[in-house]
Amino acid sequence: MNVISVWICGIDEAGRGPVLGPLVVALCGIPNTDISLLGEQSIDDSKVLSKHKREKIVAWFEEKKTTHRWKCCIVVCEPEEIDIAVYENNLNLLEAQTFSKVIQLFDCHEHAEIIADACDTIPERFTNRIISHCKDWSNRNYALKSEHKADSNHQIVALASILAKHHRDLAIEQLKQQLGIEIGSGYPSDPNTQNSLSHLIGLPQPHDCVRWSWKTVQNFWDAHFDVPLPIRSSYGLSHQTTLF
Repeated sequence: MNVISVWICGIDEAGRGPVLGPLVVALCGIPNTDISLLGEQSIDDSKVLSKHKREKIVAWFEEKKTTHRWKCCIVVCEPEEIDIAVYENNLNLLEAQTFSKVIQLFDCHEHAEIIADACDTIPERFTNRIISHCKDWSNRNYALKSEHKADSNHQIVALASILAKHHRDLAIEQLKQQLGIEIGSGYPSDPNTQNSLSHLIGLPQPHDCVRWSWKTVQNFWDAHFDVPLPIRSSYGLSHQTTLF
């Protein structure tokens, strides 16, 4: 088997804005000699692709994992952890920490050039935050840069956005099955999501799948209840991680 000398990696998230469900961060890595293959699939930012197109690309990626050693790492942040970050005005910090976790899951021994989609207004600060939370960064042969709109400018980051979006879509579908109601996409602008709030927000507290810190939830709570909206604590929090 040929040794891969350079990996090209992209990192992006899906689900920062929804009122329901998780935030998902994905890193995908491919050998630099395979980068031209991305152009053959018309890969683009997940937000501009149909669900059918995203699923087609995911199936293609799954095949390449077997034939070309491509890799993907996923970290999922559940609503409870997101809420606590919002309470502390550190949602960008939570993203940086989560980006660092997928980098540590990747954990290859060859050189890796990593591009991250920056949520911070200052991309360099986002890069520094990610690195500061990566254990043994100085011992890793990685180069990291963060960019605004990296998912539009780099197909490897666009591929990461597709994988993150697909994983979140699966999580939302599973949540629908568990709840037995239609919840839509989870975004506050979705009518189905809005309609589901009456089933998910009630005394003594909102459902665990709801982001209690969102203004949408506060407005609904204030309109229906005379007691303060509960605040989540950090007891028992953990990341869910996947390497595949």
